[in-house]
Amino acid sequence: MKAESYVFTYVQHPFSYFGLPPVLAVFSLIAGVIAWVLLTAFGAKDYAMVGLLLTVGVCGGVSFRLAYKDPHIVPVTIEGTRFWRGNTRRVLLAGIPEGRSQESR
Repeated sequence: MKAESYVFTYVQHPFSYFGLPPVLAVFSLIAGVIAWVLLTAFGAKDYAMVGLLLTVGVCGGVSFRLAYKDPHIVPVTIEGTRFWRGNTRRVLLAGIPEGRSQESR
């Protein structure tokens, strides 16, 4: 027998700006600003704003397609890398903590 859930996953969608998750929207804007700075630094001021708009458009389009396929793309991709950073805290999984003896329990 299959258990029923009162949480309707097809109804729940994360917060978004025009269909983009906030993290992906910020990444798109940062990529556009980097393109603008590079074009300005190389002396192509006439094309800098066009480069910014094209970069934000392309990155935003790719991000929108990824978010449309899977609304939870940010936790899956970005938060999943936390595993590889390791745990900086030391947590006792089993046994007696250091500094305590059997008698003090």
